[in-house]
Amino acid sequence: MVRWEIALNTMEEYIRPINTLYRRFRLYQKMKDKIEDHTLMDFANTVVSHDTHSIMSLMAHLHSMAAPAASLRTSYLDEEMSVSALNDPRYLYHINESVTRKMILQEKLVTENMHEDQRPERLSLRPSLFRMLQDTLKTSDNCHLYQSPQQLIEGLNIILALTEARGFAMLEFAWMILRIYNEGNFTVEQEVSKRLYLQYSENIMNEAKSVLEEVPREFFRCDPRHHEEGETYIQLTELLQGYIENEVDMNVDGSCSQECGYYQHARSEGCYMPQSQYCGKHRRCNGIIHDCKFYNADATVCLSRKPYRRYDSISYENRKHLGSYQNCRGTEMKVDSWWRFLYHCSYCLCLCDDGSSPSSDRYISLTPVLSDLQKNMVVTGVKFTKQRQVIHVQIQQGQVLPQGQVNSSTIHWVETEPITINR
Repeated sequence: MVRWEIALNTMEEYIRPINTLYRRFRLYQKMKDKIEDHTLMDFANTVVSHDTHSIMSLMAHLHSMAAPAASLRTSYLDEEMSVSALNDPRYLYHINESVTRKMILQEKLVTENMHEDQRPERLSLRPSLFRMLQDTLKTSDNCHLYQSPQQLIEGLNIILALTEARGFAMLEFAWMILRIYNEGNFTVEQEVSKRLYLQYSENIMNEAKSVLEEVPREFFRCDPRHHEEGETYIQLTELLQGYIENEVDMNVDGSCSQECGYYQHARSEGCYMPQSQYCGKHRRCNGIIHDCKFYNADATVCLSRKPYRRYDSISYENRKHLGSYQNCRGTEMKVDSWWRFLYHCSYCLCLCDDGSSPSSDRYISLTPVLSDLQKNMVVTGVKFTKQRQVIHVQIQQGQVLPQGQVNSSTIHWVETEPITINR
């Protein structure tokens, strides 16, 4: 993480002067009839200077950061220009020709005898910007970025490519200005700038591609600090719900001769003594009753005030507690089993599957949801919504633009088609 932040700061230090000078370059283009010759000459000399802060040097610095291994390779351009330098005394600048030739041949001899893994490009101690970003994304929480690692790598590539293109445009303009004001022909220099720009662009693109093949396209969003139903989440309600029922009410004979485990798939067949027993004081299950179990004969039930819950907690006399313990505030009810002659009429804890309940949201729409291809729309967002107790997948769409961009002014949520459930 620290290494990436240092590299990012260094990259910004290289990019900022290029962008600043590029804005001035655009301004000069708009005011070309009013700019003094001295200003244009000064601009051109600043761009093509061999100073470490010139545009030409900054482009080379960015290239070495984005593709360090490629920057260490001796390019075809370097070899061609070296031969030209040996054949034209003007390029020697008073350096002895034999010394220059000896240096070049010595370097060539050393590199040719090197093992493949020992070549300079293989010995780079610093990973590329793309590799550093990849390593940082592996060890950090990226849910707040709203982009996949692949998008972030591609974004870095676009920034570098755009910066190099701006630098090259200013170099072309600078050579043209110097030629117009008879400072020289600069044909070779312009050709060198062009070849270097193409080499830089290709190397950066290849480095980005190699990393893009390894990083995932998926991304996830952070959970909100505070959840709000209908805004940050929706839920299925009363799908399979805990339900207390006495065994006497789960058979048509009103018998207590079985035990709770016998009732794996049953129904509520009646209500024995509704005036005094629990069955007459709570919401009945009108569907299938599954998987009944016996915990203890007597319990204290905390009835829930929420429409889609039956109980907030259940406390048995053997100190077994189910649910979150809280103050019932007047909704507490005693549920005690009883004896009928030799049979024990036990209260069982089961699962209620009641699809007819008006507070049961259990259906999911499988209707395909597609963006409007006729209007060149793509999916930009997905969420779950609930209509008429049915959960739908709702999509957000926007009009796609060149290079994978989306027209933000066209982004909107597509209305879902309601479905009516016959209960």
